[in-house]
Amino acid sequence: MVDLIPKHGGYRKLNSFQVAQLVYGVAVWIKELNRGYGHSGQGGSRRQCNEPEISSTRSTPSTLSTLSTKIYPEFSANATLVLIAVACSLLDRQVERLTKDFENEGGFSERLYRVRSTKRRKTR
Repeated sequence: MVDLIPKHGGYRKLNSFQVAQLVYGVAVWIKELNRGYGHSGQGGSRRQCNEPEISSTRSTPSTLSTLSTKIYPEFSANATLVLIAVACSLLDRQVERLTKDFENEGGFSERLYRVRSTKRRKTR
């Protein structure tokens, strides 16, 4: 029998899904890291940041710790932007492939018509 409904599923194996899932995980991690040093992550909040002032003349372990924590979310955010670009590129390629498959093989209605026409010809 002709495949009326092509194989589907397995979306978790797609690179685009895996990269998007990674982006989500990093975004949640950045949010939690920001919460750790006083940023609420909510636009309407007026809560003060717990970061101490960083002086160029004197560094204490707590200021260095805060600075390194602040650098991690910035680096992570930039890396996340790169991952988002990769995910978009993968999705563009996926849509392009689906478009070519649709042009070559048709949609569901066309496949249904082909199957029914073939069956009618065989019964005559």
